[in-house]
Amino acid sequence: MVRDRAADGEPRASAIQSVERALQALAAFSVEQPELTVGEIARRLGVHKSTASRLLATLEAAGFVRQEERSGRYRLGLRLLAVAGVLLAQLDLRHIAQPVLHRLAEESQETANLAVWDPPDAVNVAQVASPQPIQYVGWVGRRTPAHASATGKALLAFQPAAVIEQVLRAPLQRYTARTITDAALLRAELEQVRRRGYAVAHEELQAGLTAVAAPIREADGRVQAVLSLSAPTYRTPPARQREHARLVVQAAAEVSRLLGYVDKPPGAPRRQAGANGTAPRLLAAGARDGG
Repeated sequence: MVRDRAADGEPRASAIQSVERALQALAAFSVEQPELTVGEIARRLGVHKSTASRLLATLEAAGFVRQEERSGRYRLGLRLLAVAGVLLAQLDLRHIAQPVLHRLAEESQETANLAVWDPPDAVNVAQVASPQPIQYVGWVGRRTPAHASATGKALLAFQPAAVIEQVLRAPLQRYTARTITDAALLRAELEQVRRRGYAVAHEELQAGLTAVAAPIREADGRVQAVLSLSAPTYRTPPARQREHARLVVQAAAEVSRLLGYVDKPPGAPRRQAGANGTAPRLLAAGARDGG
């Protein structure tokens, strides 16, 4: 019988147990006890000292813990700051974007959303509901596919080429008759998103729903979040869709500035679209805006 094994050949059940023990070891440290010995870690995990020693050696090699030379005790490593920074950045983003999100919903009279990139999907982390009696709400915490949503396409379009190709190589699930399931068509759609500065999903994820999304740039130009407007399709004819695009692009640019992003002046060298591309311009009215 062939046993289920992890990528490194270790039996999968054993690999999962090792991960659980590693997480327990990291959780053992606290403000009250910032330093722990191998023996203390072993007792807390209920394992032999040799097992705890191997576990700590692995965590140390990855930078998650470090051993004090004099005492031999272990402390948390600086690698955790990088991991925690991702979460802190998202929490700060919600705080910074919230007033802009409220204003976007008020100006458009439609539901405004904030989503972040969690490959291969967009994850909605904040929402301000439309005052209209018919609205699309309840999206906070929901994942939307990169190829079939405005938020997903606005995020995917500005990722590194390798990330984009990985999504394009995977099967593109169909959700409605309008969902883009052909990799070549999606690649062309992403190029259009980069060119015009926003993405549109016209009933591609859900029948009767149209959304427009624009990228938010961090101080270094990376795109890890977007703002969007979602509304019933019957309330978004082409002219209204262009107005939504204008509002979303302006709102996303405002949040980008609050995060420290400075767009380059006209005439300055501009990088190719991608993870570090510059903020794209909104096309003039009359440009193609189908999603």
